[in-house]
Amino acid sequence: MDLLFQTIPDTLFNVLSSPKKELYAQALFILKNAMENNISITKKEYIEMLTDYLSPLLSEYDFMEESKDFCMELNNTFDNRKKSLLLFQKLKKDEWFDVEYALNSTEEYISLPEYAAKLIDSLYEIATRSMMQEYNSPVYATYAALMMTQKKHPEQYFHAMTIAYNNSHELEKNLKQCLNGINWHINHDLKESSLNELLHTMFGDEKGFQEEIIDKLYYPIKTRDSIPKYKETIIETFTKWLSDPDIIDWIISRGINQNVYQNYEEGMQHAIQMMNDVIRIYETIHLLIEQIDSKLNNYISRMTDLIHYKNNQDSGIKSILYRILTNEDMVSALGSECNLYTSNFIDSTSIYKKVDTSKKEPSNSKPLNINVPKPKEDAFNEYKRKVLRKRKQKQEYLQHNFDGKSKFTSKDVKMETKKDFVQFLLCVEDGFKKNSGYDAIIKKEMINNNGAKIPFIEFVKKEENNV
Repeated sequence: MDLLFQTIPDTLFNVLSSPKKELYAQALFILKNAMENNISITKKEYIEMLTDYLSPLLSEYDFMEESKDFCMELNNTFDNRKKSLLLFQKLKKDEWFDVEYALNSTEEYISLPEYAAKLIDSLYEIATRSMMQEYNSPVYATYAALMMTQKKHPEQYFHAMTIAYNNSHELEKNLKQCLNGINWHINHDLKESSLNELLHTMFGDEKGFQEEIIDKLYYPIKTRDSIPKYKETIIETFTKWLSDPDIIDWIISRGINQNVYQNYEEGMQHAIQMMNDVIRIYETIHLLIEQIDSKLNNYISRMTDLIHYKNNQDSGIKSILYRILTNEDMVSALGSECNLYTSNFIDSTSIYKKVDTSKKEPSNSKPLNINVPKPKEDAFNEYKRKVLRKRKQKQEYLQHNFDGKSKFTSKDVKMETKKDFVQFLLCVEDGFKKNSGYDAIIKKEMINNNGAKIPFIEFVKKEENNV
């Protein structure tokens, strides 16, 4: 920890907590892009870039504080070149970069310290793209590495162990990233104020829930990279290696030859720890997946409820009455349990009569007839239409795939879009129901259908299956 604060200057983050933090961040990103596209950048070139790229923003900010710090007069409010120079001076003072003179020249060149370059890269990544990284199938990569090892090539064991260890931790990181991402969306998205904002956040935003969580992480984890299929083999393989002295010796020897281990004892401790770590991850990974599924269901349920509420939301008493009178249970309760009476203002002519609570006389008044208006877009009817539409789509899907045949398999289905995948899952689910017209028979074999790893499943018409 001491090394951290010895490396990073105390003033480094001043610009990122100032009122002009957005402007300073843009200035750092301009420098990053310039350094990537050029061997070297002079002070003059950088200031010209700041003036050109930030011109619309510079005129919006007051630089009086910076002008005092660096003894520079700003007579003209819109003197953007002077403001660019002040940006440069402030970033240099806070040690985001250094300035060096070229040999045999008075030209000043900018150099980025390692800590600054890494921090700017991280800030740029956060600002310009999603924090969610693409899922790269670490489970299958681990499985493949282990399966390629052979006793006639002992050097492969060390390599395979290293790959498995790194990929297993990558898997754990991806799953935790997915869980944290869902938690973030739960805390953030549910605060959106309008229906359009909710829908845009959930489906339309490039950094929204659909792309961030479903497309980048959840969908690949559930389809491309089958954890249940490979985890037992991975666990069994490392359990076997840990009980084989020859394999342990080969791993340690290879590690020593590659200067990874200093001695046999260090290699033994490190190798056993790495293999046990992989086993631990795969033995407990289902707990993390269960948390993800639970959080995902929670998010979708709450967002659906909120979207439905926002869609039917109105202001004032009209909204209250609408929600009451369109609720069948509420209407029933009003009709059977409540008597409605007319009311008057209390005035000087009103006479108070104490109510006798010892007995309750039956009321002679008749309940008012409540004429419940039927809403134009009844929620139940809308729901019914959706159900019928989905049912029709599923029937069309089955009809297309059976196509007059007694059966079809998961190899035969089209798997080009997420809609295809969803329809396939719905048909699998119905194949286990007693009242379904077909059976879904799952085999142990896994197949690859257009990039999606799915079980080999036979869909068999029941009348044919019972013959």
